[in-house]
Amino acid sequence: MTEELDKRLTRQFGEVSVKVIFAAADGLTVLGGDSDDKQAVEEILQETWESADDWFQP
Repeated sequence: MTEELDKRLTRQFGEVSVKVIFAAADGLTVLGGDSDDKQAVEEILQETWESADDWFQP
């Protein structure tokens, strides 16, 4: 998940740092940027999650 999300965010925003942490609660933290950037990250995350069948290989 981290690698795929990193690829997609780098295409949109250039150099980024992605960290995916598994926890009991869902949450998203975007450091830097504005509310439009956070919205774009949320959309990219959703698209990445929904397309997992295309890129995820156990």
